Amino acid sequence: MKNTKQFSKDLALFAAVAAVVIPANAHAYIDPGTGSVIVQAVIGGVVAVGFFLKTNWLRVKTFVKKLFGGGGDDDKRKK
Repeated sequence: MKNTKQFSKDLALFAAVAAVVIPANAHAYIDPGTGSVIVQAVIGGVVAVGFFLKTNWLRVKTFVKKLFGGGGDDDKRKK
């Protein structure tokens, strides 16, 4: 059963890489409206990540310190 799961994962990875690497003619047209939606999605993603980091900065900072062996939070110790 474990080998079947690993084979499925490997096959999916191979298919994804092949779809990206092997070029195919799409004969498609992206109009300005579609380009605008893509730009809005990218900007929205950047704003969402910024908002997440702003609202959870203390948790992110503590997680990174623990991840790299820095210990606990220094701000709480100073108070």
